[in-house]
Amino acid sequence: MCRCQIMSPILAGIGTLVLGLSLVPAASSGPLPGSGLVSRRVPGAIQPEWRHADFSRFQPRAVIKVRGQGAKAENTWLVPAAGERSDTDFWLLRYPNWTPAVLNSVGKPAPLTYDPQLKGRYDIILNMRAVDPVSAIGIRFADEEAVDVVRTAETTKALHYDQDVPWRTDQVLDDRSLVIETVGERVYLQGITFVPSNEGVQTRRVATDHVTVARRKGRHFAFPGITRLPGGQLAVVYRDGVAHVCPFGQIALVRSGDNGRTWGPPETVVDTPSDERDPSIHTLPDGNTLVTFNTWNSWMSTPSLKEKYAEQSARIGRDGFNTYTGRLLVLSSDGGKTWGERRSLPAFSPHGPVVLPSGELFYISSRTVKPRRLIQLWQNSPEAETWTRWAVVAESEWEPSTDQRVPVFGEPHLAALPNGTWLASLRVNSDGYVRQCRSTDGGRTWTKPKRLGVRGFPQHVLPLRDGRLLMTYGYRYQPYGVRAVLSRDNGVTWDLADEIILRMGAPSWDLGYPVSLELDDGLVLTVYYTNDASGDCFIEGAFYRP
Repeated sequence: MCRCQIMSPILAGIGTLVLGLSLVPAASSGPLPGSGLVSRRVPGAIQPEWRHADFSRFQPRAVIKVRGQGAKAENTWLVPAAGERSDTDFWLLRYPNWTPAVLNSVGKPAPLTYDPQLKGRYDIILNMRAVDPVSAIGIRFADEEAVDVVRTAETTKALHYDQDVPWRTDQVLDDRSLVIETVGERVYLQGITFVPSNEGVQTRRVATDHVTVARRKGRHFAFPGITRLPGGQLAVVYRDGVAHVCPFGQIALVRSGDNGRTWGPPETVVDTPSDERDPSIHTLPDGNTLVTFNTWNSWMSTPSLKEKYAEQSARIGRDGFNTYTGRLLVLSSDGGKTWGERRSLPAFSPHGPVVLPSGELFYISSRTVKPRRLIQLWQNSPEAETWTRWAVVAESEWEPSTDQRVPVFGEPHLAALPNGTWLASLRVNSDGYVRQCRSTDGGRTWTKPKRLGVRGFPQHVLPLRDGRLLMTYGYRYQPYGVRAVLSRDNGVTWDLADEIILRMGAPSWDLGYPVSLELDDGLVLTVYYTNDASGDCFIEGAFYRP
């Protein structure tokens, strides 16, 4: 029996677009003059009712065990009395408190058959849990012999997440059943989404004016920041590593002297034996340049990576586990040519602090005080070397404690608006929807987090010169990419009907972290990281007038 490995294909960016994975003609009303955008039909959002998680209808039910919630929950057979069965080869349906119901395999159980009871044409997406290092499952139609192997992206022990992995497009489901089987790897199946072919197509503005900021074969470039230096050049910082998690992360900088159209060679800002990540860059009112970043031994919490990078792990062991780690900043007084000593920060988030015209810095950060996650605001004045905790913006549970998807806040971003309002945008992994808090007293008190209709993370909010707000965010859902949305009322509402797609059709979820800078005449440059078919991640920019 043939086994065919399925990898997420590159979704077409020009000529055809993808819904789930179904091809949609790229009908366009043509360029929108001077905007760097075109109007185009694009995939709509996947509707909740298209997802099937009715595992009790999988057959034969006699080979399925069930485990409830809690660490002490025991396994019981789904069908209590069904003759002789193996206690070493079975399917296990679990209801953990950190994710929806998940189907695992133990040993080599018999294949399962599932009849979705649907008629018509559908795109089929497997809802899986990405675990260390990957999860995989075999799937075919009952009337076929070849088994397709569908895998999640690679992850780490410290980073597990839900991933929608496409399987087939435009499939006739009339009276057809699916067969699920183990392929000798970890199975974490949460459901199957059946998207009606050509459903949910929307008309959106799509960016067409892109530039490569930094790219090198075999490297993983990610998490950019951008600023205009005192001499007029643009500078972008980013993490330069070999994988999403590895000991080779360093902070690099590239420059542009023509407003971002071309970029020079990389320069090293910080490089230690540990993993530097998530840099931001800011030009201060006094002419200095500030870079913030986070250094931590990211790979050492995953046994397989610790073993893979044994030499680097041993170095950390000799030098001391916390020798290089921390939430840190460096300063430059010569436009980034040289950098001062690393200095500690009490706070950290990927896009760094807000710099007020007075020179004051306000830094929003998440901090875990189990069982709570606190979103805190810190302040530093030009005259002070120490930071003051200014306020608690919001708090959530550290992790979900029930079978419900409890929102856990992380990677916040602060925007200070010209009218005196401050907005805090919070990342939520469980459902992907942005939470937003508001302050009208300089960040002293905050409204309760409000869930927006904007889905994507982490987000960056830029006040535009015309009074509108631009929010950009990574879109780690099919089709993977980067998006933007506008507000005309200081963030009270966001115009999702006019959502802008900056990049669409990446092969993998490993992308995002956009940050934007307004150039001349209303032109915006948003930089972010994305990926290609080889698995390399690189820094890209999109020019557009929103």
